[in-house]
Amino acid sequence: MPVLPQLFILGITYLVVDGAILLLWGWLGVQAATVLKRFSFGLVNKICGALMIGAAALLASKDFQPQR
Repeated sequence: MPVLPQLFILGITYLVVDGAILLLWGWLGVQAATVLKRFSFGLVNKICGALMIGAAALLASKDFQPQR
């Protein structure tokens, strides 16, 4: 069989399979976003904010020495 039709079949097969996978990922993303909207992340946001402030304070208190 000639190479050109084989490449055409391979390309079409790739596009169909890749399109199906991307549609599945998109659908799963929408489902995950729907589920995550139900939860409140207020406590998680406050804990992460406190940790970031702590990290900033630790970095600000660090005594930096210039490299030689």
